Amino acid sequence: MAQGKTFTVKKKAFLNWYYNSGADQDQEQMRTDLGDSIIEQLIEYGKVTTTAEEIFDECEISCMPCYLLEEFDNDYDDCVEIMDEDSIDLSVDEVKLID
Repeated sequence: MAQGKTFTVKKKAFLNWYYNSGADQDQEQMRTDLGDSIIEQLIEYGKVTTTAEEIFDECEISCMPCYLLEEFDNDYDDCVEIMDEDSIDLSVDEVKLID
């Protein structure tokens, strides 16, 4: 594995994972939180400026599954998280969101 490497994740794959994985209750809460944020922005500013990058920046990167990484070879189960100390060590310095 690479030491101190920068990895990339496609926006569509990240958003699909973020909003469509996990328990139904968690998904519902995340969607509700996003809706609340949009409503608050509309009331306050009259427009919405939420981006995939903003959502990504608030996400706990270490909990993302490795299969989202463009540079990852998918040899591991898709449940393996990026910083799963018991499974693998990717020595991730940075994960960037790409189109």
